[in-house]
Amino acid sequence: MVTKPIQFNHGPDTVLAILAGNKSQARWVIRPQPENEYGIQRLDSGIFWQTSPKYGPVKLRYQVGDILYVKETCYIWGRWLVGGTTKTGKSKMRFHPVGEYATHGTPPDKIISAAKCYSKITPGVCAMWKRPSIFMPRWAARIFLEVTDVRVQRIQDISEGDAKAEGFFSSKHILEARPGHSFGFRDSFAFGWDRINAKRGYPWANNPWVAAYTFKQVDKPKEEKA
Repeated sequence: MVTKPIQFNHGPDTVLAILAGNKSQARWVIRPQPENEYGIQRLDSGIFWQTSPKYGPVKLRYQVGDILYVKETCYIWGRWLVGGTTKTGKSKMRFHPVGEYATHGTPPDKIISAAKCYSKITPGVCAMWKRPSIFMPRWAARIFLEVTDVRVQRIQDISEGDAKAEGFFSSKHILEARPGHSFGFRDSFAFGWDRINAKRGYPWANNPWVAAYTFKQVDKPKEEKA
């Protein structure tokens, strides 16, 4: 079985929501966007078909039954080594894991001490180095998800229940933005959506087409286990 990576835009809060059982849905913008409200239709076979601006099936990241491993920020035991030079002649540094040892969340005190000792890249020194989620290898994954449903919809079609399943609440930044106002799950989701997607050209107000995925947390696949 081939597992696919999934990386969320809301950082560690999303990971915590999944672990707590508060997040079971995620939405991504479809590119290119249809030119009109009839641009995507679902065929009897279950395939989503796009008619504008191109003609053909919608390319989705995931399908029902896919197993995903969550990429998250972690600490990995390894070292930095020189790996080539830049166009200006400066040395390139590449991270090399030593073995397969990683930890997530807040590291133990001894790991924090090592990180403080080597806060700058030091060639050849083995330590627990903080690695951004984009660079997390598959073997370091601790969270695995199975896709159970795939839908294509306009973002404003999200229901209150779906917004809750996205892991949103009346969060602190919303209450600070409009003190005294009451926000439901859908309001919270719309605010969070714009924080990430408005600057990308897909604001809530434009009601873009999205792929909506529902998933559940599962055990690590057998072939992935050590």
